[in-house]
Amino acid sequence: MKIRIGDIAAVSGVSFDIIAGEFLGIVGESGSGKSVTARSILGLLPKYADVSGSVELSGGEILGADRQSLRKIRGRRIGFVFQDALAALDPVYTIGDQLVEALQAHLPISRKAAMEKAANLLDEVGLKNPREQLKRYPHQLSGGMRQRVVIASALIADPELIIADEPTTALDVTVQKQVLQLLRRIAVNRGAAVILITHDLGVVAQTCDRVAVFYGGVLVEEADTLSLFSKPHHPYTAALMRSLPKLGDRERFEAIPGNPVQIRGTLQACPFAPRCRFAAPQCVEAVPSEYNTGHSKHRCVRVGEGKLMVEEL
Repeated sequence: MKIRIGDIAAVSGVSFDIIAGEFLGIVGESGSGKSVTARSILGLLPKYADVSGSVELSGGEILGADRQSLRKIRGRRIGFVFQDALAALDPVYTIGDQLVEALQAHLPISRKAAMEKAANLLDEVGLKNPREQLKRYPHQLSGGMRQRVVIASALIADPELIIADEPTTALDVTVQKQVLQLLRRIAVNRGAAVILITHDLGVVAQTCDRVAVFYGGVLVEEADTLSLFSKPHHPYTAALMRSLPKLGDRERFEAIPGNPVQIRGTLQACPFAPRCRFAAPQCVEAVPSEYNTGHSKHRCVRVGEGKLMVEEL
């Protein structure tokens, strides 16, 4: 997939898949292309965004689908959990009214039956006294409770795929863990695939089966979580690991020098090369090809050609 917004190459090369019941984490710094990729799946980007490539859902192409088809897909086959739960909920309608409206938009169901189903959804996401919560307005709920409501709304039509865009950003650590455990339980119980977009590697380590690392609009590495954390194959991934504070380690953790890149025009080289301490002339001559190690994929030409050992990263 490629995405251009004006003269900005927001995404220059992204390709990944996900299967039912799997939890895929997408990580990277701000501006790396994570959220814009997720929103392009549902056709939520502005009209002036130029999206090319392919997005398949259960074997059917959905990229470029017309507005009516996308409306049927959103909520019914793909659920979206927004970052800001307060902004995602309408402040002038009760939780019950909003869930019932969404239910009736996707299912042939009476208001009474929809209200009952809404209560069951709130119960599933762990809200106590769900029927009482249906009578409340968003501002009457805590941040964690609102996020659970947003997750409930994403489950309305039992979707095949749930995309959660930074769902724990504004929550404290205890509530973060509860929300992540909830998403994980839903993936297992419902057999839904979950894409979790985050910049928090700790969240990924606790939750995800597989991880895709984005940088400069390119998927630079993808691997199962254990392999990625124990033996990263791309200098950017390794730099992210070194920048993490470690419990009991008194040594200073390393920041990544420089600033995240923004690609104007067309990507011509490895986007991480200006910040990479291992960069060599071949890194700026062309966009690195994808190398498959069997356990992971990465785009580092030096590691791929055996000119830089993983142990050196």
